[in-house]
Amino acid sequence: MDAGSWFSPVFAGQKVPTFRELFELMRNMSSTIPIVMDLKIENLGAAIAALANELGVQNQVGVVYSHVEQY
Repeated sequence: MDAGSWFSPVFAGQKVPTFRELFELMRNMSSTIPIVMDLKIENLGAAIAALANELGVQNQVGVVYSHVEQY
């Protein structure tokens, strides 16, 4: 999925990182950057929390779930 061309042709072909890639990047940075994820899919939070724990970034990751009504 191309996530960058809408912004600028310079970013064409830029991919959306996986949660693992994001957490590995966070782990390898010299400074800590906290993030909060607003999930729309039920039961995904536990898997994200487990991955954050596995990669040692659990203190930088917050997860909330927003229930979206479908009509």
